[in-house]
Amino acid sequence: MHFDLGSKNRPAFLPLFVTILALSACDGSGSSQDASTPTVAPTEVGVSLTPAPESFAWMQPTSGRAAFLGDDGGGARTGTVCTTADHYRNWIKSNPSGGCTSYIHGTRVVIEQVIFDPAKDTASEYQMPLVRIRSADSSWSGYTQLQTLHPLIPKGTIVYFKRVGNGSIQLNGT
Repeated sequence: MHFDLGSKNRPAFLPLFVTILALSACDGSGSSQDASTPTVAPTEVGVSLTPAPESFAWMQPTSGRAAFLGDDGGGARTGTVCTTADHYRNWIKSNPSGGCTSYIHGTRVVIEQVIFDPAKDTASEYQMPLVRIRSADSSWSGYTQLQTLHPLIPKGTIVYFKRVGNGSIQLNGT
């Protein structure tokens, strides 16, 4: 279960992407278990809890895949999208960048392309692939970080979460 970002370290990024995707947007129902290793409910005793790789297709950031725009973190309720990848890279480094607009968290988008330049999209040991997206209504398009997106989880998908500490598990900000 991985996607090709052209880097030998891509599996290290995947658990973060899967966790962000599974925790942030739910079109169906959710419950509790580790989101970095999705599982399905067994139908009989002794059945493997690991689903076939094709059942993870909705988590793959491929061209044409629907998603929701997340936010910039730190309490923000919007996500920044810039007209070019370089504008976004400048924005993320707090450099004047122009060409960037904030859109409301939860805006439905479509992934057009995932790009990763190790020389430009790596901070310390963290890889930060960018995505070219467009709004679902095609009224705007641009670039943001892959981790800003949340998947459109198909109805009927069973998602398990694992509680860590005394924190509560919340979906859709409830």
